[in-house]
Amino acid sequence: MEITPTAQAPDEAEIASRLDRVQEHLRRLGLDYYVCHDPANIFYLTNFANFVHERPFILVVPASGNLSFLMPKLEENHVRVRSVGPMEFVHYFEFPAPAGQMWSDRLRDILSGARRVGLESQCPLSVSEAIDCETLITDPVDAVRQVKSPFEINRIAYCARLL
Repeated sequence: MEITPTAQAPDEAEIASRLDRVQEHLRRLGLDYYVCHDPANIFYLTNFANFVHERPFILVVPASGNLSFLMPKLEENHVRVRSVGPMEFVHYFEFPAPAGQMWSDRLRDILSGARRVGLESQCPLSVSEAIDCETLITDPVDAVRQVKSPFEINRIAYCARLL
């Protein structure tokens, strides 16, 4: 493999490859969804970088199909402009939110009908408590990130040249 250092953002094919590998983990574990809250993992799967304060950004990964990205209504344009790949954008209203429009309500809407949901080991208790079905603590993104794609190797080579 030829290494070509790059500073480019991942394209849709790179993001799709990452998502495919995470979804394979979910299917092996018998999970309907995986709830991702860690900004580093959200960045890895969408190319959207954020610093979470009091307003959660939650990525819901189904065992197959497109992601659902739950974010504050105020941030929706920011997420749409910076994220890569097909996904459903689901917004919520901040406090005081109309009935049924809080982040926890919208998360329950996304997960409606789920039997088993995977949760990141770093997932906040408030997110875990909003899920109404069986949950399993798992970190499939960490497992996927252990094997680098050619794109990731080229990004690492670019960063190494900066040192």
